Amino acid sequence: MKLRHRVLLAQLPLLLAVLGSLVFGGAAVQGLAQHGRDVLHENYRSVVAAQRMSEAIERLDSAALFHLAGRTEGLAAQVEEHRAVFEAELRVEEGNITEPGEREMTESLRARWARYQATHTRLMQADPAAAHTIYFAELFPEFQAVKADASRILELNQDAMVRKSDTAAERAQAMRRSWLFSSVIAIFGALALGAYVSRRLTGPLTTLSKTAEQVGAGQLDVTLPHSAVAELDAVANAFNTMADRLRLYRRAADSELARAREAAQAAIESLADPVLVLTLKGEVRATNGAARRVLGIDARARRLDACDPVLLAAVDTARESVVTEGRPVLPTDFARVVVVDSPEGERAFLPHATPINDAVTGELVGVTVLLQDVTRLRRLDELKGDLVQTVAHELRTPLTSLGMALHLVLDERVSGPMAPKALELLVTAREDVSRLRALVEDLLDLSRIQEGRVVLRREPSSPAALLSEVRQGVAAEAVAAGVNLEIDASTDLPTVAIDRARMAVALTNLVSNALRYAPSGSTVLVRATAAGGGMRFEVDDAGPGVPKADREHIFEPFVRGESAPGRGAGLGLYIAREVARAHGGRIGVARADMGGARFWIEVPE
Repeated sequence: MKLRHRVLLAQLPLLLAVLGSLVFGGAAVQGLAQHGRDVLHENYRSVVAAQRMSEAIERLDSAALFHLAGRTEGLAAQVEEHRAVFEAELRVEEGNITEPGEREMTESLRARWARYQATHTRLMQADPAAAHTIYFAELFPEFQAVKADASRILELNQDAMVRKSDTAAERAQAMRRSWLFSSVIAIFGALALGAYVSRRLTGPLTTLSKTAEQVGAGQLDVTLPHSAVAELDAVANAFNTMADRLRLYRRAADSELARAREAAQAAIESLADPVLVLTLKGEVRATNGAARRVLGIDARARRLDACDPVLLAAVDTARESVVTEGRPVLPTDFARVVVVDSPEGERAFLPHATPINDAVTGELVGVTVLLQDVTRLRRLDELKGDLVQTVAHELRTPLTSLGMALHLVLDERVSGPMAPKALELLVTAREDVSRLRALVEDLLDLSRIQEGRVVLRREPSSPAALLSEVRQGVAAEAVAAGVNLEIDASTDLPTVAIDRARMAVALTNLVSNALRYAPSGSTVLVRATAAGGGMRFEVDDAGPGVPKADREHIFEPFVRGESAPGRGAGLGLYIAREVARAHGGRIGVARADMGGARFWIEVPE
């Protein structure tokens, strides 16, 4: 049998139960409605007739009293109208006798009504004195008798209506109980049959699900049994074919994976620098010979607990950075260098870490850590720093003396008038000496920063006053560049605890950098704003801006943009960065509102 036929068969009992319940409920509702119609037909009309007869006989009695009072105008028409009403309603009652004893009551009412009419006619024709006697002696007792018979008919039918209503309620309650009982029986029967059919259907599906889980767990030697359902049997055959192919593929993939693993291990073994492949929790999955020698572990080690604590901390830091941020750790300076002792002497390593992602899901599954041996590079960097510091110190004094000499020579009060050509050469020489002195000061600042000899002297400072000082320092440079320099700093800004001299140097470097790139006639805007409980300084220009690819490296020492004008050494932004970091702040660059670059420094309160 096909699957859709079995599904329809499973739904059929429930459908039959619903239809049976609907039919039973409809029959019950129809029966109750018919009972209500019977009550209206059998008793309600008699009740209305009795009420109308009582009203009509009362109007006739009122007419007799009016006659006794001598007010006879319109009485004849009133009498005829209410006699006709009483007669009509009496005929209705005579044709609607439904209760035991009602016929006798109706016959008695007919006889009393005939006597009442005759007496009422005599009274209406008699003189007032005789009419008075007829009314109290004959007509009024007959009026009470007629009304009493009508009331008995009314009460009989009203009692019948109440009794039938109670009977109908009892019948409805019984039908409700029967309907509920039959519905429950039908539903339970339908559910039982449906559960049986569903179990026959879901059994093969459950087997398929469990088998699929086993295959997903790597157990490819399982097979699905055949099913009596055609569609499920086709699925079982397709699944078994897939498992066979997966077994063949696994054997081929395992062989290829083994070759790839051997090739990868050979590749990392050939590297001179230590390489470790770690899990997200720090367990070792693979190492090369250099790593085993440096860390002092063997090829079977799965933990690095016995390694040098300093080196272990550096490896863990690089791994955790990759796990947390999901990005490679690729340091470009010696700030993260780890120095360890070895039999060959002191060695310096720079940790690099890259993520290992699953080829299918892209999920991070491991981290590769490479300990780059930068011992020689670090030594060369130290020698370079020492050389730079020595040269800067040696040049500082003669450049100062040379600058003073040129200043005196250019003073006509000392050397007298000069030829224009000589004056031009001396002015150029003085500018070159000034530039060299600025370069020497930058190099000395660089040496102090790299040696960690920068000591801040913090004091509460006004941002407006600080920017005014910076403006005075670069005013001549702005005029020479043809750039308008604007300061935006309110005097109401709170003071900030900074080393005013060093922060002025940092901001001056940023403004000088902006003036070099800003086109002539444009504006460089320097502003200070409160930000996050601290202070933010911004320098905006209308120059070409900084490409995104250069923003990560532009604050490194000796880095200059490809289109950088002038002959700067590339130290100004680096010094500004170190000053910001020394204050516990940040520095960055973004696109300015005027289209150029916006360099900013944020310092905490």
